[in-house]
Amino acid sequence: MAGIMEPEIKAIFEVLCADEELSCGDSQELTCGVQDFQKLAQDWYDCGFTSLTVKSWLAARCYSAIAAKRFEEAGLTPEQAAETTDKGLGGYVDTIGYKVANRDMTTTEAVDVLEDLRQKKVAQQTALEAEEGE
Repeated sequence: MAGIMEPEIKAIFEVLCADEELSCGDSQELTCGVQDFQKLAQDWYDCGFTSLTVKSWLAARCYSAIAAKRFEEAGLTPEQAAETTDKGLGGYVDTIGYKVANRDMTTTEAVDVLEDLRQKKVAQQTALEAEEGE
């Protein structure tokens, strides 16, 4: 880690380095194609995130600060981004956070998928309540 970093950027850097999905074992080598953890930490910081919020977004497999910022601007949380789906490009199942960060789904599509999931949960709950009332 070259140079002096502000304490919060250093804390974000450490969160990024500790993430097993993101790190290949060397603190300067990433699976997502980014080679500079320090720059990645700076990107998260510049988007207004703290080490704690970065950890939450990484748990949702949202590895892009810009994607996480777009989620927040749309009023979405890391917990919502952690929902899994097969929607979007690529035909694979993963978290909504990963799909948006990977550009296989737009934030608008993510909002639509989450609304569909919410409606399905409400319908399931209503059906369960109806069964209990019989």
